[in-house]
Amino acid sequence: MEHTPEEEERIKAIPRYLEGEREVDIYKSLERSKGWFNKWLGRYKTGCKRWYKDLQKRAKVIPNTPVWV
Repeated sequence: MEHTPEEEERIKAIPRYLEGEREVDIYKSLERSKGWFNKWLGRYKTGCKRWYKDLQKRAKVIPNTPVWV
């Protein structure tokens, strides 16, 4: 399975942190924000195999919506 460039960036950032590199050095070298780095570190720490994937941004079903809408 191929990853998007954004996913590759996320996947490469976390091992750098796990090897002891400082957070600030990682996200600045990637020209990203502290919030971006912490978001993906948090997702990694959940243990989910696909932590680097974007989450769906909308609900699949909107409950209680009238049929005519």
